[in-house]
Amino acid sequence: MIKLVLAYCLLKEIVRAYPHALGVLALFLVYQLYLLVAKPSVGMLVFVLLDLVIIWVVWREWRMLLRQKVV
Repeated sequence: MIKLVLAYCLLKEIVRAYPHALGVLALFLVYQLYLLVAKPSVGMLVFVLLDLVIIWVVWREWRMLLRQKVV
């Protein structure tokens, strides 16, 4: 449910939602890393890598939106 709300806010480009989205994604990433270490699997590795890419994309888009608002 949290990811759905954050996804909606990101689609609407609500700048205040980006830090919260990054925080939630980071928490999910930490949990997934724990699971990967506790019980390694290829599937979990794929999820970890996918979340890393998503975090990078959200961070990059947030920075671009901040630059557009300043200029």
